[in-house]
Amino acid sequence: MCFSFIMPPAMADILDIWAVDSQIASDGSIPVDFLLPTGIYIQLEVPREATISYIK
Repeated sequence: MCFSFIMPPAMADILDIWAVDSQIASDGSIPVDFLLPTGIYIQLEVPREATISYIK
């Protein structure tokens, strides 16, 4: 018995349910919260594609 599954086409025109709560800025940056070992809390804007190494 052989099964053949075909993926349906992507639907790009659907409303993005995450876009309503999205915090992504127009330049592609997002706010990231950091808690330093000293207990200090800071928030930085970092590029969405940033790696941990880049952020450090």
